[in-house]
Amino acid sequence: MTITTASPRRIAWPPLSTWLILFAGLTLSLWAWWFTHQAVVRQVEVLFESRSDRIAAAARDRMLAYEQVLRGGVALFLASDDVTREDWHHYVSELRVDRYYPGIQGLGFAIRLTPDQVVPHEATVRAEGFLDYRVWPEDERAEYTAIAYLEPMDWRNQRALGYDMYSEAVRREAMSRARDQGAAAVSGRVTLVQETDADIQAGFLMYLPLYRTQAIPDDIEARRQALVGYVYSPFRAADLMAGLLATDYPHIRLRIFDGHDTSTDALLFDSGDDGTTFDQTDGMQRTLEITTGGRPWTLAFEALPAFNRQIDHSKPLIMLLGGTSISLLIFAIAWSLGTSARRAIALARSEAEVMALNAELEQRVRARTAQLEASNRELESFSYSVSHDLRTPLRAIDGFSRLLEEELGPRLDPESARLLQVVRDNSQRMGVLIDDLLTFSRLGRTSLQTRKVDMAALANAAYRELAQGNDVSKVALDIGPLPTSEGDPTMLRQVWINLLSNALKFSSGRDLPRITISGNENAGELHYCIQDNGVGFDMRYVDKIFGVFQRLHAADEYPGTGVGLAIVHRVVTRHGGRVWAESVLEEGATLHFTLPLATVTERITSSSPDEG
Repeated sequence: MTITTASPRRIAWPPLSTWLILFAGLTLSLWAWWFTHQAVVRQVEVLFESRSDRIAAAARDRMLAYEQVLRGGVALFLASDDVTREDWHHYVSELRVDRYYPGIQGLGFAIRLTPDQVVPHEATVRAEGFLDYRVWPEDERAEYTAIAYLEPMDWRNQRALGYDMYSEAVRREAMSRARDQGAAAVSGRVTLVQETDADIQAGFLMYLPLYRTQAIPDDIEARRQALVGYVYSPFRAADLMAGLLATDYPHIRLRIFDGHDTSTDALLFDSGDDGTTFDQTDGMQRTLEITTGGRPWTLAFEALPAFNRQIDHSKPLIMLLGGTSISLLIFAIAWSLGTSARRAIALARSEAEVMALNAELEQRVRARTAQLEASNRELESFSYSVSHDLRTPLRAIDGFSRLLEEELGPRLDPESARLLQVVRDNSQRMGVLIDDLLTFSRLGRTSLQTRKVDMAALANAAYRELAQGNDVSKVALDIGPLPTSEGDPTMLRQVWINLLSNALKFSSGRDLPRITISGNENAGELHYCIQDNGVGFDMRYVDKIFGVFQRLHAADEYPGTGVGLAIVHRVVTRHGGRVWAESVLEEGATLHFTLPLATVTERITSSSPDEG
């Protein structure tokens, strides 16, 4: 026997092409990381822009609401021959400005006076019990606008009685604009005469002119002649805006500047307290301009550090690590393929080892099969737990909250009643979500029981069932001839239930909701579609609507769990069909699904319960 010794083998380095594959894979991974990083950054920017838009709209709406308060005061004067101080007190008290209009310092009336009317006016007010009343400042002027009424008559507002606001330039500009335009006018930044040495805030005022005539005079000169005075409100800016960010947007800093200037001198309100100016910050920033009472305001928004922590920044890293791993794997495979010829003889000599590996692999397959069966049993056990164990506490929560509502309802304050209703709504929503998840899970594990199905009768029955829990009196429903199909009637009924429920929900806001159901036979398929005239959706997101928990509308606008259309997709695909959607935003949506024309019963009934 001849014994030979193998000489040491040299390390076989991979060829250049293999290195090029690795370089291309790593380059692609870096690009994917950069692209995902940019997408995450853009997601933060879009969220920041959306929330700043909402804050700006809320600020604008708040000032419009306060303008309506002034209009009510003007209407009181126009509807009465004489509005006394007591009348004004009762009017403002009924408005409850301290409760419903936060930040408003008061509601007042400033009377226009000529120089010869000042002394009689002071005597009249002093006769009403205000012995120290005087029109001030006391310089001689061609025209005066003294604050005659101002409610609530607290210690701050008492300091302002008799003050001639027309004597001060910033207030005079707003009052002149209101008088000449016959509209509400907001002043620039001022310090209110109600302020003391403590807690001084920037302020501004809103004026609405009161004329002698019911209608606003046609030209400026006539308006100036007909002017009686002004219904007005002073505002402390910090008190006015304090509630705008605290609850819904705690991670955004808002600064409001008077006009277009963003310097400290023009600052009306700042929700932060770090002492920096707007130009000194380095966070994500945005400025918006709104006009209130003819006065431009610049709203400067800054994302605080906690804002960025709301976004998942791990996606770019996952992309980079995953791409790098795949690149290295492909590199290893390419290297292996490149050296396969030299290893062929060694592999042939290792046949016994390969057989042993095959046996081990078969053992692993058997082990994995056993694990899969155990997982299925655990899934069934989880379904049972969801169906029974989770429902019990939900029923208790809903039942006890209902008892609390019935027992303590009349004694609860509005906020407590609202919170109690939130508990009930969420427990009921959780119950619906459990039902939908169980249905979705059950559809993947239940064998199909196929037979001939009258689709028109099935659609009508589904609509009648939905009508029992919804107001469909205004719904125009048109169900055309539908071709008969072959499938599992229980599962297909679930398809019609979910599609009709979806159409009813998103068309409910129309004056005349309209739903049209049609079907035909086309190219070897049975095609069905359901069309509504509801709010529709943006087709850029069409690939999301059939996914689990995918929603294109806010839950407070259109309730739902995000599972219904996923159930439709699973049922249709298990029947061998297709499902898709088309829509035009604010014009409605059309959902389509198909079923095979020539259904092979053996294929369907023998399909795996986990298919689809």
